[in-house]
Amino acid sequence: DGDNDTAGDLEEVKASICEIIELYAQRFEEEFKQLPQFVETVWSMLTTVGAGHKYDGVVSKGMAFLRTVVRNPRQRALFSSSESLKLICERIIIPNTVLPETDEELFEDDPIQFVRREVEGSVADSRREAAADLVRGLLDQFSAETTQVMSAYIQRGLEQYAANPAAHWRDKDVALFMVTSVAVVASVGSLGATQVNDLVNVSDFFSSHILQHLQDVGSDQHAPILKVDAIKYVNTFRSQLPPSLLAQALPLLAHHLGHANPVVSTYAAIAIERLLVLKRDGALLFGPADVQPLAEVMLGHIFCTLERADSPQKLAENEYLMKTVMRVFLASRTNILPLAPAALGKLAVILGEVSKNPSNPKFNHFLFEAVGSLARFSCAADASAIGQFEATLFPIFQMILQEDVSEFMPYVFQILAQLLSVHQTSGRLPDAYISLLSPLLQPSLWGAQGNIPALVRLLQSYLQTGGSQLASEGQLQPILGVFQRLIASRANDHHGFNLLLAISQFTPAESLKQYLKAILTL
Repeated sequence: DGDNDTAGDLEEVKASICEIIELYAQRFEEEFKQLPQFVETVWSMLTTVGAGHKYDGVVSKGMAFLRTVVRNPRQRALFSSSESLKLICERIIIPNTVLPETDEELFEDDPIQFVRREVEGSVADSRREAAADLVRGLLDQFSAETTQVMSAYIQRGLEQYAANPAAHWRDKDVALFMVTSVAVVASVGSLGATQVNDLVNVSDFFSSHILQHLQDVGSDQHAPILKVDAIKYVNTFRSQLPPSLLAQALPLLAHHLGHANPVVSTYAAIAIERLLVLKRDGALLFGPADVQPLAEVMLGHIFCTLERADSPQKLAENEYLMKTVMRVFLASRTNILPLAPAALGKLAVILGEVSKNPSNPKFNHFLFEAVGSLARFSCAADASAIGQFEATLFPIFQMILQEDVSEFMPYVFQILAQLLSVHQTSGRLPDAYISLLSPLLQPSLWGAQGNIPALVRLLQSYLQTGGSQLASEGQLQPILGVFQRLIASRANDHHGFNLLLAISQFTPAESLKQYLKAILTL
């Protein structure tokens, strides 16, 4: 049934056959005498199969088989003629790099899933990725010839778009996808492309065909997908583009955080986050002075987007935005201080909302990392800022502890330890922390394994800030009770000894003397 999007038995059998003959081509080449006939059969199938979703599996497996054969130097003769290369590009690769209609629908209907699927590479049987892999296989053996053939099709797509952008945006989308396929020789997730095709000038292409989609935030309303392509290009080639072009791109990306299309704004966030950790010659390409003029714009757009969510689940849906908030704080360092009060208020509202129903662990992780980073650099710039952080966060933390929001407790303890450490110079524990100590020593909290490292770190901070005070107020015995509990467990004994080390370092020896015999006999 041609209208059925689900692969039938015939399609699944063909896909399985392609997998089997690919294994034969990899492992039993000498015995695989029928290899040329299978190449011809698969080639013919790929040029005649329909565009329906039901055929994605057999098409991707068929192209994977061809890629395996192409990469074998002993099979060069099967593909070496210019006519063969032209045909494989024109009739197999290019038709399968067109963005599927189902992806266009996902782009509109579930934008975060669209992004997550691409970023995490969770698309099974993707024709596009299979076509890109086939291009890379051809480049392994026929680099110059493949680049020349593909460049002609890329140029044609760009010219069609230039003649009528509204009617031919898909042609440019295909062209941009093919440029990346041809240009990237090697890549890693943390750096993007680490080696590029010498025959492709990625900087010139950026200036001629990418920059135009970034310069006007409101452009490409008929095809926001091209804007996403442009942002992905910057992200992919961030380690190859010169600093001057990246410096030109960063403020443009910052404004795209406010784009109406969620896929565009999310990809802008992803690209910015990666640029802010990019290093050249061992140093960050964008330091605090570079980030400061853009920080308010970036944070404003992201918080505005997050505030539009109508439920805790929707608010926490997009972890990429919160990761970028965290990265802006880390990149700004102490320069974030003027923006800290407003940013803290926004984070507190978000934290209060997602605490009602934690749903996305990645979002929650970056949220607490953002809070911790903001507190760290704000208090480093101005120690008096600690008062505002405590006044804002303590009510939320108390609610989390009272409501037993177990997912958030380790984070709360870590942040409390960080905030308390700011008071170390005073030598006194503030009243709010003193009142919190007794609940922190309750066995129920220590029964959850995930709490233990953060709770130990918090008690270490208590001792480091006011060890003498704790000893004089009779708090050493219950803390030593925690130590006794921890060393009784093989899984936690190292945490127990870390706690004991803090006790011995930061409390008066005279106060500890009465407990030494008991400690040594444990």
